[in-house]
Amino acid sequence: MQPSSGEREDESVHSVSEGIGDIGVDALQGKPMYKVSLMDLRPTQLSAGMQQVTEKRDKLIHKRLLEKPKKLDKFLREHPIPVVRGPPSSPQSHFEDAPQAGPLYLIDHHHLGSALLLCGIKEAYVALVDDLSSMSSDQFWQAMASRNLLWCYDEQGRELPGGLQELVSRLPRTLPELKDDPYRSLAALIRKAGGYDKKWVAFAEFRWANFLRGKVPLKAPEPVLQSGAVHIADSSSSSSSAVSTPSAFPALALLSTVPAAAAAAAGTPGAEREVGPEHPHVLQAAMQAAASPDAAHLPGFKGAVAGAAAAVLG
Repeated sequence: MQPSSGEREDESVHSVSEGIGDIGVDALQGKPMYKVSLMDLRPTQLSAGMQQVTEKRDKLIHKRLLEKPKKLDKFLREHPIPVVRGPPSSPQSHFEDAPQAGPLYLIDHHHLGSALLLCGIKEAYVALVDDLSSMSSDQFWQAMASRNLLWCYDEQGRELPGGLQELVSRLPRTLPELKDDPYRSLAALIRKAGGYDKKWVAFAEFRWANFLRGKVPLKAPEPVLQSGAVHIADSSSSSSSAVSTPSAFPALALLSTVPAAAAAAAGTPGAEREVGPEHPHVLQAAMQAAASPDAAHLPGFKGAVAGAAAAVLG
């Protein structure tokens, strides 16, 4: 793997600051960039919001990037995936074939990487935020945990009783193996609707997802839909690989856009798009929960401003 064209290798990669959470573009300036296979990137969480993934996929398809190689390369360079290099060995048996240089672990952009794969885009640029390959496996995972770069909860928001050790044993090897957490998608949607502000706090939207889990009931999966799956597109063949899907939650699957009036009331006019009449009660309940005092401890809390948007939805 070579540094991308036009990028200079920086041999002194700075450590990730504690609690970095979602990583802004500015934080990646000056980091060495490489173009790698997306299927070689290792997740650092068990789940993602698959409705959010499919929404990102739809936006990427709309850009028609696959038809314009130069435009695709520019987009990928402008949206590098931050990674940390781990040690060559790992306690997980399915890491035995990892390259000697050490596998690359995503520390953000799990949703973007998954969406790119769904579009049939097989490679992306990564920004190497830190190289911890000289550590032992135990040291590596402890360092990742101490920097808040791991999410020790499952797709239902349950904290793993075995903590770090259990997470390490359960982490998926590839992005398509991520489980679906519909509340993670709901958390992203209400942020776009103005329910709370984006903050560079570790796993902020997962924290909101866990809060909403006890406040906004989503329809239980219907048996006929449980086997549904979206597929990774393969532009070179007819084969594809099944991944998790939000289709088991039909009410949530409709929550891909935000009512214009609610977005305006929350001060987020960029989200002004109309939605159908079948799901406003879900969005309204989520916005009301986000505006309640119970949410005051969460990153980006807006209180009355979010309440104004919830009132519009009512």
